[in-house]
Amino acid sequence: MEAWWQESIIMDYMHHICSLKDEEWLENQIHAGKVLAKAIKEAIKSVSVGATTKEIDDVCENVILDHEGCTPTFKGFTGFPCATVISLNEEVVHGIPNKERRICGGDIITVDAGVTYNGAIADMARTFSIGYISSEFELLIKTCEECFHAAVRAIEKADKPRLGDIGYAISREAKKIGANVIVDYGGHGIEKNKPHAHPFVYNYGERGKGPILYSPGTVICIEPMLTFGPATTNIKDDGWTVCTKETSVHYENTIFIGENNKVTHITDI
Repeated sequence: MEAWWQESIIMDYMHHICSLKDEEWLENQIHAGKVLAKAIKEAIKSVSVGATTKEIDDVCENVILDHEGCTPTFKGFTGFPCATVISLNEEVVHGIPNKERRICGGDIITVDAGVTYNGAIADMARTFSIGYISSEFELLIKTCEECFHAAVRAIEKADKPRLGDIGYAISREAKKIGANVIVDYGGHGIEKNKPHAHPFVYNYGERGKGPILYSPGTVICIEPMLTFGPATTNIKDDGWTVCTKETSVHYENTIFIGENNKVTHITDI
């Protein structure tokens, strides 16, 4: 068992590393979320066989910049060059859009992006396909989304929800179809102008274990990532693109945990 789970270490963990957000933050974040959902939706609509991943990125970025005060969160973040992260097939996260890579029929595509507005950040990802894919991969995409919703239900049903409840719910759904969760990457907290903050939100865990998700005011991103193959990952020579051995999928929303653990979906389509 990792030390991260030890009760002696995690007492008041969330209070120390994760600020509770107020109504002003929530208002700004909801606006960022609406803009991001629109941008992702338009990016997905723009995808066709032969389109380049950079063209998809341009669509998403232009929608974001069309809204006053909104900026693409990840462009320039730790050196990332684009507004969106576009990953294909065995690429699970952090794929870099480029002008040479074209979409082919049967591709499984993940579009991941963020929007910042008055310091509040929304972050989301969607995986979808172009053309024919097998029923097995259709199930994988559908289950990845269901993993997210199972995690939300776990938060809302718990008296004192904990991070372990999220990971347990995600891994339980994945196991129903024989899929493996990616363990090297997962969800995260968000702070002002800081898209990746504590806590790390594991895609596996023990029910009733881990730090308490205090409410109202905790903001996290839940992002299950699944594959039917081995869960191990590697990074391509570009220093960014994370791959699995077989096709993988990814689903992400930002949530705000309010009174009585009621979850507000900041990003949704």
